[in-house]
Amino acid sequence: MGSKLQYGARHIILEIHYNNLKLEEFVDNSGISLWYTEKLRKYDAGMMVLGDPLVSLPDIPPKSTVEYQTECPQQCTSSWTHDITIFGDFLHAHAIGVKLWSNIWEGTKFIGSLNHVDFFNWSYQTFVPMKRVIKKGQSIQTYCRYDSSSRTKPTKFLTASTDEMCMEFITYYPILLDSESKYQYGYCGYLDLLTTKNTQSICGDGGGSSLKLIQNPSPTSFKFKKYEPGLNFGVPSKKKKSS
Repeated sequence: MGSKLQYGARHIILEIHYNNLKLEEFVDNSGISLWYTEKLRKYDAGMMVLGDPLVSLPDIPPKSTVEYQTECPQQCTSSWTHDITIFGDFLHAHAIGVKLWSNIWEGTKFIGSLNHVDFFNWSYQTFVPMKRVIKKGQSIQTYCRYDSSSRTKPTKFLTASTDEMCMEFITYYPILLDSESKYQYGYCGYLDLLTTKNTQSICGDGGGSSLKLIQNPSPTSFKFKKYEPGLNFGVPSKKKKSS
């Protein structure tokens, strides 16, 4: 498969983010390789962002271990024109992310794991190659766990390195095009418009011209869990001394 240059595009832009708070001089020796061909492949590949694609999850409280659960719901995938095959999956968070994973469901039936990073370190993030079919009507739930024990203020979900994210990027084929805008189907996940307390999911094209808002997609579409300190990750709780 390959990624088609669509809509008359004549340029490719490479965007790189650096976390250089001290403004130190350094040389970036990284790079990428691109292959171009005029012979079209059998399938056009696409990319979609799951989890919290528009970084709108509620703040992470300080001095806590918390977990968020988001969903690309069946109400969205049912509108797809065809099933897709995922060939790469990238779970993404920032500095206080400790565990990320995702599962596939069909209604209340658990289909299997899609991807998981049991000991997350944001300095070592990569696409995981795979071949996994997602059928129309199935849902993908993305989970992110954070440890904010080193922070004294709430952590927002935004774009800075000191903020947080809970995203899952999938590369797949054949490409899905939004039925209305005909642009690539780019988002499927959680959205908080700050106008309602109801659970919401968003899905549609990456350009934003034909996004669909799903109210209360399912009872499990969004969950927030806060762990008690000393009772998680194999860390024993402190025992009181007997008098």
